[in-house]
Amino acid sequence: MNQDALYCIANPCAARGKIQKRIRIVLDFFSHNRVPVQLLWTERPRHGVELARRLAASGAKRIASIGGDGTAFEVINGLMQARQNDPGVETALGILPLGTGNSFLRDFSIRSWKAAAERILQNNIQAVDIGRIAVHDPPGEKILYFHNMAGFGLVAQACRLRHTRYPWMGRYAYHGAFFQLLFGMKTFDITLRTNEKEPVAVQSPLCALCNSQYTGHEMHLSPRSLVCDGKMELLYGESISARDLFNLFLSLPSGRHLDHPKVKTQSIQSLDIEIQGLDYFMVDGDIESGSRFHIDVLPRALPLFA
Repeated sequence: MNQDALYCIANPCAARGKIQKRIRIVLDFFSHNRVPVQLLWTERPRHGVELARRLAASGAKRIASIGGDGTAFEVINGLMQARQNDPGVETALGILPLGTGNSFLRDFSIRSWKAAAERILQNNIQAVDIGRIAVHDPPGEKILYFHNMAGFGLVAQACRLRHTRYPWMGRYAYHGAFFQLLFGMKTFDITLRTNEKEPVAVQSPLCALCNSQYTGHEMHLSPRSLVCDGKMELLYGESISARDLFNLFLSLPSGRHLDHPKVKTQSIQSLDIEIQGLDYFMVDGDIESGSRFHIDVLPRALPLFA
């Protein structure tokens, strides 16, 4: 194990395969700056989790996720699993956006892979909050970690459509999925228990728990979120119509959707949530099965080059 090396985990399918041509310029950048680099391609779903966990457990000091938000999600889960097994793991993560999505880094005014790479060269590390989700549905409990957001109801439906029907739209795939779902919008029965208080039953088409401000590349869903305050922002709409939701969508870039009387927000440190009528959810751009969850915030749990 070369502890001075930057271990790069990349998804060859990111950006619909274009990453395989783009990645050479990234590797040349680090080579020019005398940073030893080792590239590891993922070979199957969740392989990034395995690679990151093994590298961190072996003493790697720097890992870079190269791709989109989904690649970062896998690498972060591997790092957090390694830290769960050994609290002494101190691996720092760099996220180099070469995929379709680049939501999380927008909170740090990072818009390109080169800006992110410069943070690694400068050894500019910030400790950021991480969300931990315990999924209670059978066949058994599973633990997932996220850095950007977890979404339920229409948020999850849009994510699944984005992957299955609209990948050709690139960064606008969520827009296409959202407008398709809007015309047949469903409302879900959701039970929320925040910060260990009494549970509350709501009817809403969607619910989101945000650690950072952006989702879907540039949608400013949660402008009040801070990635290092030990809290996350819960957002949902009550008694909201499809027309309301359409208008709220149009106001996302300005953040004015938070002023709508039917939009509810709350800062939370823990959340128990159960949703009826949907057996999957979205986490950092991936789809996972489940409808009953306990979520808590791990304050400043991940060293990030940012």
